[in-house]
Amino acid sequence: MKYTIYKNALILLISVGFVFTACNDEWDSHYQEDIYDGAETSMMEYLEANSDLSTFTSLVKQTGYDDILNTPQVFTVWAPNNEALAGIDVNDELFVENLVKNHITRGRIGTSGISLDAIKMQSGKNIDFETNGGGYMFGDANLTQQNVPLNNGLVHKLDGYAPYLYNIKEYIGETEGFDSLKNYIFGKDNYEFDPINSAEIDIDENGQVVYDSVFIYTNEILSWIGEIYKEDSVYTAILPTNTAWQEAYDRIKPYFNLPIDLGSEKYADEYTKNRIVENMTFMGKIDNPAQYDSIQSRAWYYTPYSVPNSYASTTIKKFFNVEDLFANKEQVELSNGLVYIADQMPFLDSVFYKKIQLEAEYSDSRENSNSEVYYRSSYESDLDISNNYYLYVEPISTSAKPSVTFMLNDILSASYDISCVFVPESIAGDTLETKVSFVLTYINSETGRVRRQRVTPEDNVVKADGLTKMHALRWDFEWANVRNTYENMELPVQLEVINEVSDAEASDPELKLTRRMRIDCIMLEPVTE
Repeated sequence: MKYTIYKNALILLISVGFVFTACNDEWDSHYQEDIYDGAETSMMEYLEANSDLSTFTSLVKQTGYDDILNTPQVFTVWAPNNEALAGIDVNDELFVENLVKNHITRGRIGTSGISLDAIKMQSGKNIDFETNGGGYMFGDANLTQQNVPLNNGLVHKLDGYAPYLYNIKEYIGETEGFDSLKNYIFGKDNYEFDPINSAEIDIDENGQVVYDSVFIYTNEILSWIGEIYKEDSVYTAILPTNTAWQEAYDRIKPYFNLPIDLGSEKYADEYTKNRIVENMTFMGKIDNPAQYDSIQSRAWYYTPYSVPNSYASTTIKKFFNVEDLFANKEQVELSNGLVYIADQMPFLDSVFYKKIQLEAEYSDSRENSNSEVYYRSSYESDLDISNNYYLYVEPISTSAKPSVTFMLNDILSASYDISCVFVPESIAGDTLETKVSFVLTYINSETGRVRRQRVTPEDNVVKADGLTKMHALRWDFEWANVRNTYENMELPVQLEVINEVSDAEASDPELKLTRRMRIDCIMLEPVTE
């Protein structure tokens, strides 16, 4: 995802590249609007003349916004009365600036036609402006007077004020106790100067070109788990405190034991942190978890380390214990949703250490030998074949023993039961059976070397009728093999499925054996006992 950020008057040094300095002019003539002809009083004249707005007026002057509201540009101001602002800390400069900007917007926004509108304020926040019985509300404050016409806009008086709320990303960055989460999320921020959309606006005294510059903001983690820096989206997030982060990190990292010669520490660290945050965000505002039967994490829409579809079962992040996820956690309302503060992340290892199901028909995850392979559909059959397709394997000759090798990615340093699901010959109207064996290729050293383990199950016959789920072996993977871990280098962790029908068996019609194979999927199921 890309997000465009505008900063005015940044300097480009032509001879040596891009060097930028910021200018304070945030309010320029790009926003000029026609002056309202029905009133002679200006915005600041009106505010200064109303003693019940003296506190707000002083704050406007304190922040320098009096100069802005004296310009011939058009604004709407929702002005809190003195009583509403009693007791605020006028010495907190950031608080005061955010408060003032949270009550001013460009353009003329009257009550006519208003039912419920989210108004974008100069703070960047969206504040609800809506009807309330016979009156109107701005945020949680009531309008005590509305639609005061001025020559450069409108004023509405309030009996309260709209507090400046952080969005979720701001909250992470500004709140104590989230340093680990902050360092990870903010460490992914990337800003790139956009020369095409940036415009030359001046030449400074040194002859350097001054640009009205545009930057493209990206964050690879937020593009996946949710754009929690945006004000026009609503999220619920479970945020780990430093304590929760460390506990989760220590628990998860052993699943990512990677070969030292291939940069194990760097990648194990990244994958561990990725797993901590991958399920922390949800779409919408979950303010009453008990009303939900299930929820789905935002990360379900992105699968950065898996091949789409071929590892479909690993990308679904659906939770049914919704109330438990949010139980005993402080709830904080923010400008773009809610956060729940977690001293221990509620997601169990089973969220990421889960069944891997590789659909045999996907071509980017396999190789075949002594055979031709084809997609086949199971539609109109009574067989429960996953994804409704399977791989048909046909020997290239009567003497050939076909095999198919499947690449096994996204495997953790953990134990799995490995199985292969076969489709019977009955799907093609035949009564033949077949026999198979397996070879597992796995990493067996810190340098990334591999070994091969051949296995022939005690019952290795694929039945002629009904699906056959054949258990190949249980294996404890000492080393993880996660897609893209080594900058697109794939370690050869593989499962080869080999037809074991001999020449004599294949040529004996009494045995009713075939060298054809029909493979639905490969399954790796976690061993949790």
